[in-house]
Amino acid sequence: MKLENLKTAIEHGVCSLAAALDVCRQEQLKKAMECGNMPLQDHFAECSVVARRDAGCSVLDSLNYLERLYAAVSFALEREAAISKKQIDQRVAMIADMMMGESQNDYSDELIACASEVSDIADRLLPPGKEHQKSKADCRKTAERFVAEAIACMDHHGFALTGDGGYSLPLAYLQAWMEGRWGCL
Repeated sequence: MKLENLKTAIEHGVCSLAAALDVCRQEQLKKAMECGNMPLQDHFAECSVVARRDAGCSVLDSLNYLERLYAAVSFALEREAAISKKQIDQRVAMIADMMMGESQNDYSDELIACASEVSDIADRLLPPGKEHQKSKADCRKTAERFVAEAIACMDHHGFALTGDGGYSLPLAYLQAWMEGRWGCL
């Protein structure tokens, strides 16, 4: 094989691998979206790349992408192992991730206790039965009450959500999750 052909084969191989694995990453992203796990969804979205198999493919970009993807998948596996080892309910683990603003791979007992209480708050605030009339106003009011009670619970457990009174990703996650559970999204 000529040297230039070898270079072309490497370029096409690396770029094709990156493109193929990006499809798998998108499947993981879709799974996270379907179960409402916004932190895990963001985790897989952060390492995205436009992978191409054509002559415009950058080998270095593809290799950098593969490195980011490998780190993201490794972290997600560590997360699953921690959840399994501590026998944490999936929903409670997701709430813990939302409270921290990102997926975790180490869940302290205090974090899990707090996330479990936040889960209970959500269940208590959701309207009983399917015959309840839903409205945007009720949804917003319930989501705001949920966030307020979640903040109080987190403060009680020593987890601060906001530092400067500005935008808080954990608050946004919790509010969107509650609105989704209510059915207003």
